[in-house]
Amino acid sequence: MKIFKYTIFLSILIGIFFVVYRQSDKKGFYKLWVSLKTATLIAAVLAGLITNPVEAIEPDVPNNSTSIERVLSNQELDSLDDLNSRVVLVKIGDSPPSVPTSPGRGQPSNFPIGPGRRIPYVNPYRTPPKLVDQGLGAGGGGGGGAPEFDDQCPVPEKQQSQESKTSNYDSHSQNKDKKKKRRNSHLDRQVEINGHNFEIERAQVEKKTPRHGVDLGLNPDIGADGKPILDQKTQKPLAKGNKENYDLFADNLEKFMKDFEMREGYFRKGRENQQEAFNFYDAETNRVASFRKDNGKFISFWKMDKPGQIDEFLNNNNVI
Repeated sequence: MKIFKYTIFLSILIGIFFVVYRQSDKKGFYKLWVSLKTATLIAAVLAGLITNPVEAIEPDVPNNSTSIERVLSNQELDSLDDLNSRVVLVKIGDSPPSVPTSPGRGQPSNFPIGPGRRIPYVNPYRTPPKLVDQGLGAGGGGGGGAPEFDDQCPVPEKQQSQESKTSNYDSHSQNKDKKKKRRNSHLDRQVEINGHNFEIERAQVEKKTPRHGVDLGLNPDIGADGKPILDQKTQKPLAKGNKENYDLFADNLEKFMKDFEMREGYFRKGRENQQEAFNFYDAETNRVASFRKDNGKFISFWKMDKPGQIDEFLNNNNVI
């Protein structure tokens, strides 16, 4: 019986060997060896020389290894819903890592989130989890691992650069305005009208002179073509911003306050920058100067020439 099996084995082996050898993409002796080994295995199975099925082999676990079972508390069950929880993989001996019952920080949970539970903020730029060897277990070499997200991962360079530029620009602009106010604070003017104290800040004068200086009697700035330079937004002539015009603007504004009627009302009522104000009004030219009511500081000056501005001011004493 055995001779018959071996005869079948050899005949099958030869046939399969040539088929495998032709189909193999290996070269040289390695091709011959792979083809022979593959053909031998297949022929042995077909000839009935291999009868035992493959069995799973379980690693030996030391007798002193113990398994621990316990009931989870409600607090531990709730912690499974924490998306920022951390899972520590524990390895005992040569067994594959297992997940403990109580997770920690840093690893999302697959458990469903119950009603009313809040999802915490997750850093969109955090890196994938890294398996960190904790050195646990009784086996020689292997330990458990704790996959952790790096929540300190920096923002991408392109976005970080853009945010940095915007922040630096805003900071530089604010610092420049503060330095300018401190540098010219000695040029601020204090004016008393009808028992109320008002302040004409030099920084605000320098800000308003180019656009509103012509309305207050300053000469327009002339361009290279011999024509007045116009404001692109209002199409009104602009005044030149220099020390001489700043001084003249402040002089004319102080005179305007003393010459014309003061009304208690509003500035930009109904808008985000609305505030209570004292408004000095020239009824003949429809020019108005506005000062804050709470601290008396100068807001702005211009001529009301848009539809509805004069009616709104006369009826509601509101400068719009």
